[in-house]
Amino acid sequence: MRILSITLDNVRRFTDPVRIGPIGDGVTLLSEPNEAGKSTLFDALHALFFQPHRSAKAEIKALQPHSGGKVAVECELHHEGADWRVRKEWLRGATARVWREGTLVHQDDAAEDWIAALVSGDAGGPGGLLWVRQGRVSLQAPAKKSEEQEKAERRDLLTAISGAMDDVTGGERMDRARDRVEADLARYQTATGRVSGVWKEAETQVQDLTAREAELAALVESLRDDLDTRDRNRQRLAELRDPDLAQKRRIELEAAEAALREAEGRARDLKGVEATAKLAVQNARVAREEAERRVALRMELAEARKALAAAETADEEARAKADAARRTLAEAKASRASRRVEQQAAEETMGRVERAERAAAAAGERARLAASLEQAEAADKERIAHRAAAKEGPDTATVEAIEALVHECEARRRAREAASPRVSVRYEAGAAQVVVGGAPLAEGETRALPPG
Repeated sequence: MRILSITLDNVRRFTDPVRIGPIGDGVTLLSEPNEAGKSTLFDALHALFFQPHRSAKAEIKALQPHSGGKVAVECELHHEGADWRVRKEWLRGATARVWREGTLVHQDDAAEDWIAALVSGDAGGPGGLLWVRQGRVSLQAPAKKSEEQEKAERRDLLTAISGAMDDVTGGERMDRARDRVEADLARYQTATGRVSGVWKEAETQVQDLTAREAELAALVESLRDDLDTRDRNRQRLAELRDPDLAQKRRIELEAAEAALREAEGRARDLKGVEATAKLAVQNARVAREEAERRVALRMELAEARKALAAAETADEEARAKADAARRTLAEAKASRASRRVEQQAAEETMGRVERAERAAAAAGERARLAASLEQAEAADKERIAHRAAAKEGPDTATVEAIEALVHECEARRRAREAASPRVSVRYEAGAAQVVVGGAPLAEGETRALPPG
């Protein structure tokens, strides 16, 4: 088996597909700076041949970039006289495929079986030699593998490399080539690796030549500018000395002077026109302002006329209201005078009525009181008799007589109130209230006059 090329897709730093190849016969040296991805290449190659496509171990996840996504590794190889292509994808859409001469021949588990058969055998043989790097045999050395076995595998690798170098150059030829290289190298550097001899002289010469180059470049740039200036001056001098060009310039100058004079005349005319235009503009502005002022005055006059008509209408309405108010005031004064006369007559009538009622009430009261006195005296006599009898206790006839007297007193009180004269009053505005029985008499209220 001989590897022809390796392709990494979304493997650590290689987020875009990258192909390493074609890999030729013999020893192939991969040389790049640190962190360029050399270890990533060998880790991906190991995963392709030794990690199943369905695996999600830490070794596979370690190949995944920070952005995530599936991890894909592909390898082209020559085996048993045919060209093969092997590809595995892990994590997302995991798959394994094998092509022979461009035709897909194995997939998934069948592809894994074919790859396992390809790399099976002694770990110290070709399968083991592929993965010896940086002091390790594989991406992660098995826990049971001994240190002596790892050393043996590294010795096998060195032996294979030495054999390949001997096949290409031969042992003696390599020694002669090494001696020659060391002799040539001694001309350029010391044993400690410092620059010396021809190399040192060459560096000094390069520095001197670099400084001289800078000086000459500045001089060339200055000379180029001077040459450009000289060419422009020569061209200008030739134009000034050419008689045809001089005659042409003279004609052009005369035409320009004539055009200048014509332009100056037109400029003067233009100034007059501009002055007239300015005056016309000013007059137009004054006329426009006057027209605007007249329009404003017309509008103000129309508004004033409207206001005058409204004021006249309001004045007429106010005069009508004033006349009506005067008539109302006269009527009110006449009504007030009439009501005063009526009030005086009513008061006089009320006085006479009150005096007559008081006289009638007094006479009736005197008669009533006389009768009541007689009754009281009789009652007192009865009371005395009843008190004397009370010691023995009232009989039923006596209790009934007392209740009859109580009912008769209440009936006489109601009759007295019904027989008393009653009065009501209607007040004029500002008139004093009438007091009856020690309490003010409200308008429309009817109250009995007290006796007296």
